[in-house]
Amino acid sequence: MNHSKPCPVIWAIGNKGYLVQSPLVTALGVNTPVLAVTSSNNINLQEFTDQNQLLLAIPTPDNWLTGLQFLINIRSVRKQLVQKLKLQASIVHVVMCSPWDIFFLGVLSKVGVPVIVTIHDAVQHKGEESALTDYIRDWCISKADLVTVLSNHVANILRLDPKFKKPMQVVADGLVMHRKSALAARSYPSHRPIKILFHGRIHAYKGLDILLNAMLLLQSKGKNYSLTIAGSGELGGHKDKIKMLNHISVKNHFLSDDELSHLLVEHDVSVLPYIEASQSAVALDALWAALPAVATPVGALPQQFNDGFDALLTTKIDAASIADALARVCDDKILYEHLSMGAHQSYKKTGPMQAANQWLALYNKTIIRHQPTNHV
Repeated sequence: MNHSKPCPVIWAIGNKGYLVQSPLVTALGVNTPVLAVTSSNNINLQEFTDQNQLLLAIPTPDNWLTGLQFLINIRSVRKQLVQKLKLQASIVHVVMCSPWDIFFLGVLSKVGVPVIVTIHDAVQHKGEESALTDYIRDWCISKADLVTVLSNHVANILRLDPKFKKPMQVVADGLVMHRKSALAARSYPSHRPIKILFHGRIHAYKGLDILLNAMLLLQSKGKNYSLTIAGSGELGGHKDKIKMLNHISVKNHFLSDDELSHLLVEHDVSVLPYIEASQSAVALDALWAALPAVATPVGALPQQFNDGFDALLTTKIDAASIADALARVCDDKILYEHLSMGAHQSYKKTGPMQAANQWLALYNKTIIRHQPTNHV
């Protein structure tokens, strides 16, 4: 990849940011030079190096000794970062904020290129509340020339905050999570029981308790669907109900890309019983895998899914509504295949290349606006 001219730099130094940084860099890199600023601990670091897409790997500490080295070397790293960005960056896009940004985002004012910061959640979800996270988000916003969000839902909430004064752009299909080709539409699995998948980080707002109640209700009616719960998080409060289900599998750990892909291939229906939500990467997973989905009508989920076309949205956020929607999808071959085809078509309309084109257009527009006006 030729980087003789300045190009977009995709920035993510924290663990969560790696998940969205790498797929976006891959999608953008198909049609344009692009570089990454990331952490030395990024699991995708070698891939960036192999593709000649690494601008700088910032050495972030993982123990007290490397923490001391980090503090000793921080001025030198900042200087190196500014020098590299001045030479090679046309714009910097912070795809997800992290605590490490406090140490480095401030120096971008010395570079002279526009800074875009993407905010994924306007407010923190139940079970994730943290004053530090609020501070980091607000601090990153203060360093942005443009704030982007991935749904109208998040935009509307941010606009209600009297402290929020930055220009904002909604990039509704801007989330990129997959680099592999999307799966084909599915045939109804009439030869075996339906496999239902609940995946992602396990937090209170994800509604796992409601889902378990729904599955117990279905089990009492003689339905033998199986459920897989996959993802890291605390399951302590759910263990009694999990034990009551006859057909259940639990994978209570962080899912690698390969493991997630395997789960999406092997299951038949995705379920999102959320109590609240912004936009969801799990919804994007379902569309990528052509999985019919059952979801609650919260946050941006009604924007990500097209009710009756690629998913069924429940009328209420309760076990009975989720159980009813799951039974409809799982027992009706025609509906199942209709939703699977719809999910496949929806992903084709909003996949990585479409997202990359949206971001490139926004980068170019922002760069032009940032250029100083010549006065005669």
